[in-house]
Amino acid sequence: MREKRKIKFYNGPAPRDYVAELLRYFSEAFGVEASEFFNPNRLEETCFGVVCVLYEGRAPSPRAVFSGNAVAVVVKGHVVLTPVLYEKVFGRLGLVAAVKASEQGVKAFLYGKDLLLESVLEIYPPVDSYVAVVDSVDGLVVGVARWDSGSRVFRNIFDIGLYLRGFG
Repeated sequence: MREKRKIKFYNGPAPRDYVAELLRYFSEAFGVEASEFFNPNRLEETCFGVVCVLYEGRAPSPRAVFSGNAVAVVVKGHVVLTPVLYEKVFGRLGLVAAVKASEQGVKAFLYGKDLLLESVLEIYPPVDSYVAVVDSVDGLVVGVARWDSGSRVFRNIFDIGLYLRGFG
């Protein structure tokens, strides 16, 4: 018989410190106001266990987990943009605060591994904070990493494989 797991669930306003972190990241990494891409005053938070999603709230529905555009994911205290929002930013600004990874690097990254420097094909500054990891094959954002100068790797903070590993 399959063991039942319970996942803690929370839904409410986005914490102010998370919103402040997002605003600061947009200013420092992209040189633009976050309000050009979402309304910071309408951010809500939904948490499933240890993973939280920040989203631009819409009309609430009693049966909806969340409604609106996902803006960020909070994993282990890191507040990082969603791949969809990174792609929206890149559509307007071009690649910035990103690394383009080889096919082999992307595969490892999607399994939760760090991105080795030899798997990085191109770097788009600034890289002193979070960077989007971009698949060199299709140009899609597959996650977010942070440069670790001591180990000389891009540490996996969040990747889209997390959904399958965490909820699969």
